[in-house]
Amino acid sequence: MKKIKYILFTFLILSLSILSVNAECTKEEINTLKQEANKIKVTYKHLGSNVDAEGTVVDYMFSLTFSNINDDMYIRIDDYNEEWKEVKDNKITIDKIATGKYIFSVYSNSCQGKIGNINVKLPKFNSYSLDPLCDGINTDEFPLCSKYLEYQPSYETFVKKIEEYKKTKEIKPDDNNNTTDDSTFTKILNQVLDFITKYQIYIISALTVILIILVILIISSKKKKRGVLE
Repeated sequence: MKKIKYILFTFLILSLSILSVNAECTKEEINTLKQEANKIKVTYKHLGSNVDAEGTVVDYMFSLTFSNINDDMYIRIDDYNEEWKEVKDNKITIDKIATGKYIFSVYSNSCQGKIGNINVKLPKFNSYSLDPLCDGINTDEFPLCSKYLEYQPSYETFVKKIEEYKKTKEIKPDDNNNTTDDSTFTKILNQVLDFITKYQIYIISALTVILIILVILIISSKKKKRGVLE
């Protein structure tokens, strides 16, 4: 019985030793992995206008791609407890992620530890860049028409600033497009559509109630008329 216990104990010690060797890496191996992690490149792509889970139109979503990643690595955001492990063609792609600042940690499967950090800042998309008023504008000279903008002023301020810029540069408005009137109308129309999309359930409910009341009033009116005729 003692021999069996001794054999089992010896086998357990050997198993733990093997696991420990597989889980740990030498300093040279870790340094090599860190050098590989430093070669990772990050690119992003704006996804345009999308409809979120609540049915609201949003324009702050991006796709994010990490290149030069080998199969031993994976990406993780420790603060959010999210990770991405699928490596394809030496790349890991995050399909949708909102604008903002992130710290991505790079982990090694073989060494079971963190081997690097990647700081990523996704810019804020400037919806005014799509406005007809920005047609033909040099965005280097007038940043309010650039694709990305850290701070977005009110639309009235935007229109005022771009009109001042055009006067300074002696840029004549496009008569064919009626840019000022059309862009203002487009902005108002977009706001109305966004409002309808966001509160469509309440609007439909209100219209249904109003319709029912109208039907009841019409039926009541007809009954009263019949009563008078009789």
